Amino acid sequence: MGNFDTIKDRINILELACDSGIEVKNNKALCISHKEREPSLTFYPETNSFYCYGCGIGGSVIDCYLALYYL
Repeated sequence: MGNFDTIKDRINILELACDSGIEVKNNKALCISHKEREPSLTFYPETNSFYCYGCGIGGSVIDCYLALYYL
């Protein structure tokens, strides 16, 4: 198992989002990539991934971290 796989297995995407100040309700939140009024960002804890139905950003927990801190 590579380093990225280890990170993906150990970091929970919902915990990452909440610890980063994102208000998550029913696995949905306002997008971290664009401004919006209604939540279109969806977290999928089963696969430890996310996807925004408004702008198309998505991916793994690593992609989420990068979007949170480097976009």
